[in-house]
This record gives sequence, structure tokens and C-alpha cells, in this order.
Amino acid sequence: MSSTLYSAEKQSLEARFSRLTKQLFILPAVLLFVIFGYCAYLIFDTDEVVDVQSPSQITQIISAIHESPKLYLDDTGSILFMSSEMALVLKLASFDVSNLNELPNQEWVKAIKVALANNDSSVFLQEGETRYLTKITRLPSQSLHDGLSYVLSFYDAQVINAISKAEKLKQQSFLMVLMTLFLATLMFFIILLKLKIQAVAQHVGCSLKQLSSHSCNFANLTQKQANYKGDSDILEINELNNEFNKIITKFFEKADQLYEAELNSKTIEAKARIYQIMANTDALTGINNRKFLDTLLRHEAIRSHRNKKPMSIVLFDIDNFKNINDTYGHAVGDVVLKRVANIFKMTIRAADAIGRWGGEEFLLICPETSIINATNLAEKIREKVELLEFEQGLTITISAGVAEFEPKARIEAVVAKADERLYRAKHKGRNRVVGTDY
Repeated sequence: MSSTLYSAEKQSLEARFSRLTKQLFILPAVLLFVIFGYCAYLIFDTDEVVDVQSPSQITQIISAIHESPKLYLDDTGSILFMSSEMALVLKLASFDVSNLNELPNQEWVKAIKVALANNDSSVFLQEGETRYLTKITRLPSQSLHDGLSYVLSFYDAQVINAISKAEKLKQQSFLMVLMTLFLATLMFFIILLKLKIQAVAQHVGCSLKQLSSHSCNFANLTQKQANYKGDSDILEINELNNEFNKIITKFFEKADQLYEAELNSKTIEAKARIYQIMANTDALTGINNRKFLDTLLRHEAIRSHRNKKPMSIVLFDIDNFKNINDTYGHAVGDVVLKRVANIFKMTIRAADAIGRWGGEEFLLICPETSIINATNLAEKIREKVELLEFEQGLTITISAGVAEFEPKARIEAVVAKADERLYRAKHKGRNRVVGTDY
């Protein structure tokens, strides 16, 4: 259905474009006919058209003017003959002037001599308010007659200027006509091009609009639904459709890859967390192991020294644990360890850390806690352990030794002091907490 819609749209646009072209062609055709007629008149006009740019070119304009003042000279500057008009121009009373140097206007004489010496074809001369253009004609040596070498023709510069202006105006008019012709033709083709572009743009826009509408719903489509099957008679649109489908395919491939990568990453992170917990946790009791306690002890010792706050540790030991294993078996001994660990977890504070130090020994780390408060906490734990009951009628007790970190004290020394006080608690009869050396 979309292909039929595009075809009908295209036929309608092309028909409208054809009608507009025929209507717009009439006016430019008439205009071109008039312009070409005027250009033909200018081209075939019998008046002489000369490009006036310099005195040497101006002489071409006045070459047809015969009646002008003339002066005939030989190669030595002697005047062989002058016309009556020339005598009037020179304001001579008689024709008894035989040499160029005898002319009354010595500025003219100097200018003419310079022009002859430079082989100039013309020279401008000024007499009062009248300016003359003097054309110098050199005769070939084989055509000399009675020594005649030069013919000087004098013309009024105002007349020459008037002729030049008329010729320039004529040429400017011709250039304006050509310019008008060029602009009209250019405008005509611009209008045609604009109309054609509009028609193509509307046709292309119809195809692109459907592609755009399809791409707007892209997020809610599956890969099969997202592939666009629009058909257009414009090659570029079809290529765009194909590229769009390629992009969709690659997008879903990348999305699947990213999903798998993210899933793998989360799986790896989860496994890493599990491995870390396993590495830091005692498998039997579920509390921290010796490795974790060693690391935490170093960290808390440094923090206590930097912040200048107290830190205490408590070393616990289950009394007569070996006898429990020997009498009731290792299974019962494991149950005892688990229940004691639960007492620790339920009694200590959030900032504290408890872990299995080894065998039936447990280490409690109490950051920012004085030895008195740590002793009180240990006593509370001892009392709760003493109240534990087991199926076999078994009762247990624990002993504890407490030590506080002093400035610049080594970890090993503090742990050793806590172990020494634990030994004293055992020596005094067990089931007690010792936090001093006396």
C-alpha cells in the first residue's frame, strides 16, 4: 500500500511541475525574443563602434573626418605646406613660416618635437581654452614626395570627447542588455530548479516520514519487528532503508553482547564477593578467621594511633574444651563452638569484630574502646555463655584476657599481653575475665 501511495504522490507532483513549467516558459521566451532583437539592432547598426581607451585609439574615430587643419613637414622640421584652417589655428597673419621653430606657440613646438622623436602617433596640444588632438601620420620612405615625411592633423578635443561618450554609452547599453539576458535566463532556470527541488523534497519527505515514524517506535520493537521493509523508487531512500536495517541488526547484536557481558560481570563480581567472604570466614562457626583478624588488627592499630583514640582486644578460650571433645566427641565440640560464636555475634557492637583465633580461642577487636569498657563487654559475653544449655546436660564456661593498645605499641606485644591475662584467668580457676596485671 505504501508503494502505491508513493507512486500516486509522485505522478501528481510531476504533473503539477509540468503545468508550471509551461506557464513560466511563455514570459521568458517573449523577453528573450525582445532582447535578442535589440542586440541584433546594436550589432548591425551602421554607426561605427570604436572602443575609446587612449589618444591612439581616438585617432581611429576621427580618421573619416577629412576637413581638418593640417601641417606638412619634412624630416628636418621644415614646413612644406599648411592649410588655411591650420593658419587660423596658429593665428598666423601670413603663410611665410618655413620652419617648425618659427611658430608662435613654442610649447606646441616642443611637444611636437618630442612626439616626433618618440615616434608617437598622436599628441594633445592646448591653445587657450581649446584643446587639440594632433594626429601624426608618417609616410613611407619610398612614397616621399618633395621631401614630405610627416602630416600633422589637428582636431578639436571637445568633438572627440563627445564622440567617445556616445560610443561608450552605446557599448554600456549593449552590456546592460547582455546582463539582462543573463539574469533573466538565470532566474528562469533557478525557478525551474526550485520547483523541481520542491517536488523531489516532497516525494523524499513522504518516504522519510514513514521511516522516521517507524524509527520512533524502535525502542518498543523486537529485532524482527524493527527491520523496516519500506519500498521507494528513489535509490538513496532504499539504501537508507538498508542501512537502517543494518544498524538495527548491529544494535541488537551489541545489546545482546552487552547484556551477556554485564551478566558475566555481575556473576564474576558475585563470585569474587563469595570467594572473599569464604577467604575471610571460618568455615565451621561462620565468623571471621585468623587471616582476616590479622589484617584488621593492623588497620585498626594504625587508625587508633593516627586518631589518638584507645583500642582494646579480648582473647577468649572455652574452658576444658579438650575434655568435651574426649568425653562427648568432636561433633558435640563443633556444636559448642557454633553456639559460642552465635553468642559473640548477638552481643558485640556493630563497630566490633569477632573471629576464631585458633582451635577453641576467639579474638574480639574493639575500636575506640578503653580497657574498662572492653572488660565489661567481655564479662557480659562470659555470663551469656555460662547460661547455655546442651542436650547432653553439658554446661560450658569461658575465660578471657583483655589488653589495650598503647601509643607505638607493637601488635604482637598487645596480643601477647592479652594471652598472658587469659592464662592468669585460667590459673585463677577459669570462668572469669582478667583485664589487669594484678
